[in-house]
Amino acid sequence: MGLILSLAMVLWGDLAFSHAVLLQTDPADGAALDIPPTEVVLTFNEQVQITQLQVLDNSGDPVHRGEIERMGETGQIALAPDLPKGLYTVTWRAISADSHPVRGSFIFLVGSEESLVPEQVETVDPWRVWGALVRLGAYGGSLLAVGILWFRREQWVLSLLLVAGLVTVAGFLIQTLQIYGDLSGIPAVLTSAYGLSAGIRLLGLVSLAISRIPILLGSVLVLGSFALIGHGAAADPSDGSLGVA
Repeated sequence: MGLILSLAMVLWGDLAFSHAVLLQTDPADGAALDIPPTEVVLTFNEQVQITQLQVLDNSGDPVHRGEIERMGETGQIALAPDLPKGLYTVTWRAISADSHPVRGSFIFLVGSEESLVPEQVETVDPWRVWGALVRLGAYGGSLLAVGILWFRREQWVLSLLLVAGLVTVAGFLIQTLQIYGDLSGIPAVLTSAYGLSAGIRLLGLVSLAISRIPILLGSVLVLGSFALIGHGAAADPSDGSLGVA
């Protein structure tokens, strides 16, 4: 039981950290440029996996060329040569070091037509609230089910395990939607740290539901799965400190 309480404290503390932050962009957000840029560069506060980086003109047509180049905390993409005057919007999606999805957008202007620049550009993630609720449910439901099973094994506890499993699957699908915008990214998420974590957690929940398998094994699988996607997993082993995402 002490093992469960210790892991629970670590997991709860892990939720208190923030995620990856975009520190700088080139061009800068809202910049008015006399000379068209040849590329767009994003710099984050930690190493991220950029899954989408696109640049659109005022008509919504893409002006980026080639593939995203990723180098640690930065990512960049080339632009079409000699961009005409006008407003351009950059949108991006990324996975932070702790496997949480982040996204954003910004604008820049080629030329000095200040009337084209809007007051602000907001990016709304329709799955953000659901993602947060599902993550909370996955943590809470799994911890509650594991804790209760150490004292009693009743039908309603087994039902709680089923709910925790369904929440895990829902979280996987929402993670895919947040990162890729649709479910086409399922294969990529399956092979990511998040996918591995979800798979191990499901295996642990199934183990807990089978009475012949020791509770300790299922408990370790369920609780250990969160370590793969927490901020502890984002730590840099060279400095021995926790990564802050």
